[in-house]
Amino acid sequence: MDDIEVKEQYSTADNLNIRISIHKKYSVNKKGFWNWIFSNYQIEDGMSVLELGCGTGEMWIGKDDLIKRCSTLILSDQSEGMLSMAKANLREYDRIEYRAADIQDIPFSDGQFDIIIANMMLYHVPDLSKGLQEVHRVLKENGTFYCATYGENGIKEHIELLFDDFPISSIYNYNFTLQNGKEKLKRYFPNVENGCMKIPSKSQMQMT
Repeated sequence: MDDIEVKEQYSTADNLNIRISIHKKYSVNKKGFWNWIFSNYQIEDGMSVLELGCGTGEMWIGKDDLIKRCSTLILSDQSEGMLSMAKANLREYDRIEYRAADIQDIPFSDGQFDIIIANMMLYHVPDLSKGLQEVHRVLKENGTFYCATYGENGIKEHIELLFDDFPISSIYNYNFTLQNGKEKLKRYFPNVENGCMKIPSKSQMQMT
């Protein structure tokens, strides 16, 4: 899927909302995907936080305490449609800022953020190296980059096998997965961890 197709697919929140509703209906994790994601974050009082590819902003709904801890919380997305939905979903939080932004050209100063978040979106980035360079640039010296992605050899591949006899090419994007993401991140971040550990060092990141 190229950059134009991604922008078309996510120009509005419709497709993303369908994916979210499927997760809610069929997930076996009763804690909820976004609650589990948040359980890995270590957001302390006064931190500046940037989310890239915020989508509808749903993961921040009900996170009053975490939002209040942030000295700055900026939710960004390439899609104006997504940002409009995020603003509607989070309209009670007047301290959240919203910006249209591309990870490949982040419109902020060097070393501006304590935490940067990019969930389920890095595999869509046309020039991932450039995007990670930009994340590294705007992250503070002891900042943390949190990102989530999917693993290979799961239900998606099983579904593909069911259609193996049909002339259908793979619809899944393996540009950044749990299996190959660590090596790509290590080019820009000296400490990369799969899981829940935060390592205090220059420009770290955590992948879940």
